[in-house]
Amino acid sequence: MLTKPKLKKILRFCTGSSVICVDRIGVCFNAETGLSRRPVAHTCGAILEVPCTYSSFPEFRMEFDNILSSNYFEMDIL
Repeated sequence: MLTKPKLKKILRFCTGSSVICVDRIGVCFNAETGLSRRPVAHTCGAILEVPCTYSSFPEFRMEFDNILSSNYFEMDIL
């Protein structure tokens, strides 16, 4: 079960906002491995890109929890 603070962090990671500002969050998958393997959020379109190369859900959850608990969200504008 996710706590309210963690849900807010996931929302902020996926949308760039701590309040609901989109109808849905899309999810797509890639085949990244090694140091490139990480969840990536595209906040303009509310899309979460997730590698499909995790060997298990607990492995994915641990890495995603580490990202969310880092308290550092880098927002790059290209």
